Amino acid sequence: MPIIVVGSSKGGCGKSTITTNLITMHQAKGLGSLLIDADPQRSSSNWVALRASRGLTPEVVAMEKTGADLKRSAVEMAKHYEHVFIDAPGHNSPELRASLVVADVLLYPVKPSNFDAWVFHQDFEDLISNVRSINEGLKVMVVMNGLSPAPAARGQEVLALREFLSAYTGLYVSPHYVCQRSSFITAAREGRAVQELPGKADSLARAQMEMESVHTELMKVLAGERPEASSVVEGVQS
Repeated sequence: MPIIVVGSSKGGCGKSTITTNLITMHQAKGLGSLLIDADPQRSSSNWVALRASRGLTPEVVAMEKTGADLKRSAVEMAKHYEHVFIDAPGHNSPELRASLVVADVLLYPVKPSNFDAWVFHQDFEDLISNVRSINEGLKVMVVMNGLSPAPAARGQEVLALREFLSAYTGLYVSPHYVCQRSSFITAAREGRAVQELPGKADSLARAQMEMESVHTELMKVLAGERPEASSVVEGVQS
């Protein structure tokens, strides 16, 4: 079954937030999934433990695995779960490289900063291209993350990222992004996904819509309904 790696060589790109929210939506839809926390910082593992201590459902099943054995463990677990999510370390680590060798999809969060752009260039040249010499079928889905909630500023960030990413082929840029919203911090602090937070505030509704849209797009990539070797897609959501 599919192995989805959420990773980047850049720390602080929001990979644990995206991983925990996506797998919770998977579980809520009845898709049996496993979360492998390969990051020594254990952000996802701590979130899973907090969730379990509060008795929240659906249960998120997780395991920690670092080192050279990660690749074998991921392949073995994929025999028993519909989807395996790997929260990879935020640097060019043995765990990140090993997980990409067996991954079906790399979901790559990128923030609107020069630092993220520089890291993406390095990753694409030195990591993704090399891994594809072994894992030719690896799909790369880029998700713009941590964008400004203000429409005008966000529009400029999207345009800048689209222009930068248009120079690369062999990746798919999701038309759906995730903004920097306090709802994600609140959810993580409670061991929840943003979809599970109560209330009707506009900012919460937007956070929920953004993450749901990314999840829907990921499912389409996994189903082969999105191009595998294009650059930026037109029509990024407003």
